[in-house]
Amino acid sequence: MRAVSEREEATGTEIRRADEPRSKRPVRVLIIAGLIVGFFALAMGWFTAHQRGLALEAKLSAVSGQLDAAEDALAETRDALDARRSHFEKVREGFDAVTAELRALTAILEEDPEATPASER
Repeated sequence: MRAVSEREEATGTEIRRADEPRSKRPVRVLIIAGLIVGFFALAMGWFTAHQRGLALEAKLSAVSGQLDAAEDALAETRDALDARRSHFEKVREGFDAVTAELRALTAILEEDPEATPASER
């Protein structure tokens, strides 16, 4: 054991000499502080990434909603187009029928000029 100096007795503190080994306490404190800071940095990084993920999920949900609305509008447009096409086909069939009937009447009139009404001569 080493002898206690007068100064150490008077102040109640221990004076370390240059030849004595250093205490490992400051190193342990730094390691623990580094672990705590590292843990909080990791937690903040995870939290930030989680918040960005939530923001991206919200944007994706909004875009998905817009896509669903666009698909619904496209389906309505397609239905309206099909209805118009159906109507057009019916009109065309009617037009073809009238055209065929007119051709038949024209053929009859060309064969028999006597069948032409007097008002048209």
